[in-house]
Amino acid sequence: MKQQIHILSDAISTYNKSCLSLSANEKKLNENFETFNKFSKSALRRINSLTYFQTVSIHFSSISFIMDNLEENFDVIISAILFSKQNVLHPSVITPKQLRQELLKIKISGSSEFPVDVDNYNEIYKYFSISTLSVLYVEKYSFMQSKFL
Repeated sequence: MKQQIHILSDAISTYNKSCLSLSANEKKLNENFETFNKFSKSALRRINSLTYFQTVSIHFSSISFIMDNLEENFDVIISAILFSKQNVLHPSVITPKQLRQELLKIKISGSSEFPVDVDNYNEIYKYFSISTLSVLYVEKYSFMQSKFL
């Protein structure tokens, strides 16, 4: 019987040691989970921060692109106005191809003719030097009118 009590005592002792070891391992596991959760939250904050930074960078890039386009448009408008002060039609107002197409639409009476041959595409540029340009501003819009001498 003593042997059985001894065997039972050893089994209970081993069971208690296993329970204590299991409890210690559970405590370590919970500590590791807590450490992992803190790391995850920190990493998530960094990712969110980088995402916000990327979004802001994209918006700044878009604004920069828009500003560049506006600057180019203003340069073209200023050039067109400066050309008009010299009585020269700027190609940004109407391209030579568009000018030719518009001139071809005009019906002229039998004895009148254009000062420069409209059918000859190589001479259309001469219209740019014999035209005058008037710029009219109404509220926030500008209108340009071209007259040929």
